[in-house]
Amino acid sequence: MKIPKILKRNNRTYKLIKIYETYVLYEEVWFGYKECFMKHDLGLIKEKAKPQRKNSIFGGY
Repeated sequence: MKIPKILKRNNRTYKLIKIYETYVLYEEVWFGYKECFMKHDLGLIKEKAKPQRKNSIFGGY
């Protein structure tokens, strides 16, 4: 998956600084502060739902 070089979130524009193994470092363009985003936050990793276990004590509920 491709990591965006320019990210727009919450009416702010971020510029890519560095890519780490678990997160990505961005710098806000207007004020210059740095913020990290997880790859899950960027939509690069989809969450997998775990199947619910059926409890045999309560008859499968």
